[in-house]
Amino acid sequence: MSSDTPTESPEVPTANTMSPEVPDGEGKVKSSDNPVERREAGSDKEECLEPMSKRQRKKLLKQKRWEDQKDLRRQKRKEKRQKRKLERQSKLDSSNEGNDRKRMRREVVPSTLRLIVDCSFDDLMVLKDVKKLHKQIQRCYAENRKAFHPVQFYLTSHGGQLKSSMNENDKGWVNWKDIQIRTEHYSELIKKEDLVYLTSDSPDVLSELDEKKAYVIGGLVDHNHHKVIKCKAAVLWEANKPFSIEEVEVAPPKAHEVRIKIMATGICRSDDHVVTGGLVMPFPIILGHEAAGVVESVGEGVTSIKPGDKVIPLFVPQCGECNSCLSTKGNLCSKNDLSSGAGLMPDGTTRFTCKGKAIHHFMGTSTFTEYTVVHESAVARIDSAAPLEKVCLIGCGFSTGYGAAVQTAKVEPGSTCAVFGLGGVGLSVVMGCKAAGASRIIAVDINSDKFAKAKELGATDCVNPKDFKKPIHEVLIEMTTHGVDYSFEVIGHTETMAAALACCQYNYGVSVIVGVPPAAQKISFDPMLLFTGRTWKGSVFGGWKSKDSVPKLVADYMKKKFVLDPLITHTLPFTKINEGFDLLRTGKSIRSVLVF
Repeated sequence: MSSDTPTESPEVPTANTMSPEVPDGEGKVKSSDNPVERREAGSDKEECLEPMSKRQRKKLLKQKRWEDQKDLRRQKRKEKRQKRKLERQSKLDSSNEGNDRKRMRREVVPSTLRLIVDCSFDDLMVLKDVKKLHKQIQRCYAENRKAFHPVQFYLTSHGGQLKSSMNENDKGWVNWKDIQIRTEHYSELIKKEDLVYLTSDSPDVLSELDEKKAYVIGGLVDHNHHKVIKCKAAVLWEANKPFSIEEVEVAPPKAHEVRIKIMATGICRSDDHVVTGGLVMPFPIILGHEAAGVVESVGEGVTSIKPGDKVIPLFVPQCGECNSCLSTKGNLCSKNDLSSGAGLMPDGTTRFTCKGKAIHHFMGTSTFTEYTVVHESAVARIDSAAPLEKVCLIGCGFSTGYGAAVQTAKVEPGSTCAVFGLGGVGLSVVMGCKAAGASRIIAVDINSDKFAKAKELGATDCVNPKDFKKPIHEVLIEMTTHGVDYSFEVIGHTETMAAALACCQYNYGVSVIVGVPPAAQKISFDPMLLFTGRTWKGSVFGGWKSKDSVPKLVADYMKKKFVLDPLITHTLPFTKINEGFDLLRTGKSIRSVLVF
């Protein structure tokens, strides 16, 4: 037989053998692909199993999910328990705050709140007010932090009266920082302190602050801007009468005006000229023109000055527009009040009122008051670190005398100088002559008690006219053979003005009038004194362009290029102003400084 013939063999079931077809409920044939089911179906000895229902499957899935989410449910229950605990604790804090604080003191280590308090512009100059503020903030801070936190106060240097009233018990909660808070300093302070207390310049610096660290204490921010301020001032109601300490009303600054809190002011001979009638001014009047203070507020349009700046008022303004301001040879701005003596602001009105009466200004400054208003052109911003009770002399006395030598006369090295009058301005002339390199400086005064101070500051010779029978100009010519190269009259008398001119070298000598000339008096002299070549000139504010030069002079003082302390012989409280003028008239003082 051929090999192609198929051979019949018995059928052996294999794994690939099709399972028997089973009809479903509708009579259709349905095959099972599951081998187990095939075995169960093909075996008569094994028991058949019914398929799992949908309900059973859902139940199994639900049980599985329940087991998988057991840990998550446990965590949520824990969080709810903690939340309820915190809510109960919060209710306990509000209902039993005192006991809760004692308990939390044991649990929480208190941190210290460091608070900067700027006393410059607010009614915080009384220690009891600061103590009250301290308790209020301590309570507020404790409520916010849910714990009692100690509060440390750092007071700025303007709270001078506060500092003087503190005792040993206050040192536990009050510290002292000799700082001047200004806009550019806030961003640095809030990096170190927890809280910064803002005053009058708050609106200007809010954009610089991190609200999470610095806060404005409600109701304590200065609101004096553009409101009338009531303060103490020394009013001179009439000539040859003592000053009267009165409560005056200081109006807010108008456009291009600045209101200043005066911190220190000097007593100058020019002020006394008004008292005695030598310098005619309208009454009643607030005198004073040599001072330093802090800007309290500014009027509309003021751009060069802002609240909080340390400043010096200028009795010689600098508008920057008139011929004198534009010229390199002049400094007497046309907007000065020296020429007219009207005693009013540039708009023809006054900012002072007392007992219903208008009070006049003096030379656009009026510094014998706690607050004054000046034009923007009559104030210069100075170094924030400068001591105001010292640099106030740069507002008149020192600058006038020092500048007369180095700026007006332009004293040359090796020259000979004579100075008539050894008050604060005269001694400043001596300092200027020495700084310029003069080889001989002759100090002239009828008070020999001032000679020691003059020699200390640079005078080489001291002469008292009372010791000679001949005229003083002849004495000086004999001392120098040909006369002095430069002479300075710093008294304000016509006789000494003529003598100072006569003692100069006849051909190239220069004489400078520094003292304020008396009113309604004329001077007579031999015209030959000028014909031969002498130069006779005057000097107002030392020839300095005020707004430009005053900040530079203050900077030079801070660099110790000159000293001011020897000129200050008395520092008095403002209320003793009449005592200060008595010291001036009796020759017992060189410069008295009144502090507020």
